Amino acid sequence: MKKFLSMITVLAMVAVTAVSVCAAGINANEKRVLDYIQAGVEVNGQTVTVPNNYIVQAENYLNTINLTQEQADQVIAAVDKAKAYVKGNSITSIHG
Repeated sequence: MKKFLSMITVLAMVAVTAVSVCAAGINANEKRVLDYIQAGVEVNGQTVTVPNNYIVQAENYLNTINLTQEQADQVIAAVDKAKAYVKGNSITSIHG
């Protein structure tokens, strides 16, 4: 179940960005998404974060596309749902 949550985040980015173009590096929208995912969520006084290997996968994927502001907002909304799930179920660690 915990891997499922991490993969939701990565899959949300893939689903929202169906049309890819070659992009050189991370743009401001992509950086905002990565920063939001990396921030984690506080559960019972402790910050729960996505394992680094999933962050690297997301960053590698974002390096291949050009995410718009609207797409970034949609990804962040999906990540909000994942964070709410983690918090609502008192999940305090996610193993990658």
